[in-house]
Amino acid sequence: MGGVIRGIVAISLWCTVTGLVAAQPPWNVRAAGHIGGWCRTVEVVGHYAYIAEGGNLTILDVSNPSSPLLVGHFSFGEFHVNDIQLKSGIAYMAGGSFVGRHGLQIVDLTNPGSPCILGFCPTPAPATAVCLNDNLIYLSIGYGLGYSPAGGIQIVDASDPSSPTLRGSFMTLPFTAWDVYTTGGIAYVACDDGLHILDVTNPSETKHLTLYNQHYCNAVLVSGGLAYTGTDDGLEIVDVTSPTAPIGRGNLWCDQAFDLSLCNGFVFLAEFSPSGLRIIDVANPSSPTLRGSFDTESFSWGVAVSSGTAYLADGPGGLRIVDVANPSSPTLRSTYETLSDARDVYVAGGVAYVANGVRGLKTIDVSDPWCPRILGSLSTPGDAEKIDVSGGQAYICSNDVYRGILYIIDVTNRTSPRLVGSYITPTGARDVAASGSLACFVSDGLHIVDVTNPSSPTLRGSLDLPGWPWDIFVSGNLAYIDALSSLQIVDVGNPTSPVLRSSFPASGSIYYMCVSDGIAYVSGRWANADFECIDVRNPDAPRLLGKYDIPGQTDGGGLYVSNGLAYTVLMGLRVLDVRNPSSPTLRGYYPSGGFVGLPRNVFADGDLAYLTDPHGLRIFQFTGSLTDASRWPLYR
Repeated sequence: MGGVIRGIVAISLWCTVTGLVAAQPPWNVRAAGHIGGWCRTVEVVGHYAYIAEGGNLTILDVSNPSSPLLVGHFSFGEFHVNDIQLKSGIAYMAGGSFVGRHGLQIVDLTNPGSPCILGFCPTPAPATAVCLNDNLIYLSIGYGLGYSPAGGIQIVDASDPSSPTLRGSFMTLPFTAWDVYTTGGIAYVACDDGLHILDVTNPSETKHLTLYNQHYCNAVLVSGGLAYTGTDDGLEIVDVTSPTAPIGRGNLWCDQAFDLSLCNGFVFLAEFSPSGLRIIDVANPSSPTLRGSFDTESFSWGVAVSSGTAYLADGPGGLRIVDVANPSSPTLRSTYETLSDARDVYVAGGVAYVANGVRGLKTIDVSDPWCPRILGSLSTPGDAEKIDVSGGQAYICSNDVYRGILYIIDVTNRTSPRLVGSYITPTGARDVAASGSLACFVSDGLHIVDVTNPSSPTLRGSLDLPGWPWDIFVSGNLAYIDALSSLQIVDVGNPTSPVLRSSFPASGSIYYMCVSDGIAYVSGRWANADFECIDVRNPDAPRLLGKYDIPGQTDGGGLYVSNGLAYTVLMGLRVLDVRNPSSPTLRGYYPSGGFVGLPRNVFADGDLAYLTDPHGLRIFQFTGSLTDASRWPLYR
């Protein structure tokens, strides 16, 4: 299928050319578990649906489409799956990695509850799609966007799944290849410039036959001498009876068509827009007719149809299962939500509490960091953006157009979190920190809320603050607040009358903060986003101790300090030794190319770092020793 957003390849290409910092290999940090990701492709065989969630393969029992059940889960770590095909209990998955591991994964699914890798075949760039034919596996390859896109196909013999071998390739197509379909010794390759037709009768001597020009061809399948193609202009049907002289037969305009499936004279089109699913009658190929459509909350990347049911890979919206027995009136049967758009995380007692954007709160079992699993969830009326957990309660910040909301959630039963109260403010809610019976949150200033009775929280006190309060950390009777340009220390010992003790100017912007043993650690994002260690043992006279900086750094996504190590996102996940805060020292690194989308926040516990990004929760482990250090680059 062609359900692969062009930015995936573009980012992968970017990671290879962004210079010294991004080019650094992982060092003393390794990827552990990963859960969640955009649902980007789906394959249905028998009673099982196989979906790709970013770097994960998830297997659902859909014998009852109204109630899908999770039966298996496998994480590929940095390898993101773009397409899946199955044959005889084996899954063949095309994909790629942001740290250079691209190719074909071969997985044994004989026991759906316990998938295991059989083999791997590398490709020179991300494999965007896979097609099985004549005991051979055809992979489409994309090199990227910009001024030098390129692509092609590779042909792999996997008769021995544990040792797949390359049989042939054709890598001289002038544009990115998104999909491939083969039949009768002919390969049809969907590319940015249209449909390329190749002779693959002899895999070692593949020949280019012709190009049928189209505006961004994303997906292709062939049946009965007709090629059905999904393009940025919708569905186009091409007569390929003569592969060297294709002729356009008919078309139906719609938004970007990223994938398609053909069943009983209908084309089911996954449209990369909120329209989601289009059902098109192609009984007359010269005049395809729209018969029905189904709007989704997100953007559809892939579609599979089986027994009157359509399975839509709906990006951040998860898997949508739609009854299409009546094509004119498709109806939703059920939804399987995936963990995506993770914005913040707090970890305690082997459980990660994730603020999951529009999907509210997710609780994740991380007692085995290599195999995290969802425990429970709770939808919140507004987006869940920041989270803190204390005393069996989770406190979530949310915002809508006109107000901020603090949600109070009982998480004593981690599998069934329960909303027990909320507090509304007209000025937004950016971050929250709980301490005892008080929840302190920042908006235009500091607000202190009494949560002794969580079902009826009441305001105890507030304080206007200069600047733009963004992040808050509470320790004892002191609240530490970053206001983008300064660190502000507020005495909350008397919650009805909080007092500003001091304000310390930062050398750059401050977005993230953590306080440990009398030292405030702050960092920012974009340019001049230094990591700074500030002595706050005297709250009336904070002073700068040490500083770590990367010239021209462009991304930042939180920090947390644990056991003398600061885990911070500065052009990648960096582990800094801060036992001597006057001289923070680099101890470990994982490149930013390993993250899909800008990281949102990070939480650390021992040698593990839990990082949230638009594609879920990722867990990393620091594997180095505190004697293995690098001071590059460090400025004081």
